[in-house]
Amino acid sequence: MSKLSGSIRIEPVGILARNLITSAGQESLITALTSGSANPWSYIAVGLGTSAPGSAQTALDEEIYRIQVDAIWSPNPGTAKLIGVFIQGVATGHWREFGIFNDEHARHSLHTCESAGDWSSDGSLFQETSIVNQGGASLGCNMTSTGTIAFQTTNLDTDSATYTFGTTDYLQFWYYTTHDVGTITVQFGASASDCFEFDWVPGTVNAWVHFHQQLGTARGSWTFGTADNYFRITHSAQGTTFSEYLDWISLFQENGTMLARGTVDAEKGYNEIWNMYYTIKVNT
Repeated sequence: MSKLSGSIRIEPVGILARNLITSAGQESLITALTSGSANPWSYIAVGLGTSAPGSAQTALDEEIYRIQVDAIWSPNPGTAKLIGVFIQGVATGHWREFGIFNDEHARHSLHTCESAGDWSSDGSLFQETSIVNQGGASLGCNMTSTGTIAFQTTNLDTDSATYTFGTTDYLQFWYYTTHDVGTITVQFGASASDCFEFDWVPGTVNAWVHFHQQLGTARGSWTFGTADNYFRITHSAQGTTFSEYLDWISLFQENGTMLARGTVDAEKGYNEIWNMYYTIKVNT
């Protein structure tokens, strides 16, 4: 009796985990045999979720980045292997999960946070090129002891012609602070009086922390649409000077069919290039 299995290998880290092929993934392989056409195993995504893989899962817990598979080949009979290359400056963070998908992500970048020109603050804003999570730079702020507005803008790029976003989708960004500020308030919408509003506790200091909240869980009154170009992060006055950083604000929508999911445990650095190999094997 034969059965299918999958495994993942990441260079330069090594073999990290085995995984589960989802029900949709098994159906895809059966369809390929019976009709010659099926969902392509063409994208690899990584995320921060820690739940156990399940055959009925359709998405990652907390996806942070997705890339197209660079190549698929058969190194020996009964084996198929695919590779995805995560280059420098992308997918930075502590990977906890991965998924294989048939389609690209549905993500719209609201702001790259690579310059201070679009922003205001109670502190002193600057471009930061050393403490960066995504892209070429992040937005830094030297906060005053009495300041409460860390970052504010009305210049988000919300005119997305590719995807239509709604309350089931997610607001995401990366945040870094050198001082534990406690609870911060995040606002995203058309204005201070027409916006999604969240209370969030970053917790960790001197490290990038990921904000991932579904729009429908926010409080406040809003009319969601393409005019939503207002974003603000505030917190109580801390009585001390410190630094805060913001990077890569985006809207994320679950998209595509997840064909396999597994758990990993690896920290990808900003300047690192990782090759992820996924292998499907017929075990006898």
